[in-house]
Amino acid sequence: MAKVAANIDSSKQPAKRVLENSYHGLIKENETFVEITPLIKVDETKICGFHIIKKNKEIPFQIELVNELGILKAKKTLNCEKRKNYKFDITAVFCDGSHSKSASVHISVIDINEYSPTFLQPSYVTEVSFASNELSVRLLT
Repeated sequence: MAKVAANIDSSKQPAKRVLENSYHGLIKENETFVEITPLIKVDETKICGFHIIKKNKEIPFQIELVNELGILKAKKTLNCEKRKNYKFDITAVFCDGSHSKSASVHISVIDINEYSPTFLQPSYVTEVSFASNELSVRLLT
């Protein structure tokens, strides 16, 4: 029997699947923490970080490894009126520097009404006339 020694080049091995196929996140436009579903959970003995794959546009997010979870945060507060959705891919980075298979991330920015109406009085009363009938309207706040 002959013994065969083989050197395996890890850069030519297919990437491993350690992430879900996709994640969905919600972020309020006045906050930076992204609520992600499902949680980005990994084994910290094998994974040392994450990488965001930027495509065409700048991605205003960062991802950190904290207690076996990938925590997504916005680099700045976002404006729903400017952009409502972000889509990008992430990979987990193994401690040897190789990357996992990618997962898509879709984040929706939740609109916060920062320009809610203000009223000077607790209620307003007005009258509107229609021919011979009168209608009284009471607006309450």
